[in-house]
Amino acid sequence: HAPSVDRLDVMQVQTLPPETLAEVRFHLHPSVFVIDSPYPLYRIWRANTDDAEQDQTISLDDPGESVLIARPSLKVTVRAISSPLFAFLHYLQQGGTLAAAFEAALAVDSAFDLQAALQMCLTEHLLTKIILPKESGT
Repeated sequence: HAPSVDRLDVMQVQTLPPETLAEVRFHLHPSVFVIDSPYPLYRIWRANTDDAEQDQTISLDDPGESVLIARPSLKVTVRAISSPLFAFLHYLQQGGTLAAAFEAALAVDSAFDLQAALQMCLTEHLLTKIILPKESGT
């Protein structure tokens, strides 16, 4: 399993200098895995859990789903996420800047809420480190 690491404190994000925000990079918790599937992956997974509703019919022709899997503490969480949130997290996970991740999410949905996405990342302890532009060599 992924190693345990310290999570990012909300104050660390709130005190970032505004002029650096676009070029900031974040490390995601090493357990974070996001997938964008052409299949109803989350529904298939849920149907095979102990607390699943009986007699579910899931067709592979149903719309695809994006899924977030993480274990930032002791419990593994698996949940469906929106396609723009997948794009955002995927760019961050690949080492992209906050601006690039935001642009990727906006390309999927022009109404993407950056503040809500960052709040979710902090609440669910998905972020572990901030890389300022001078630290990343940009």
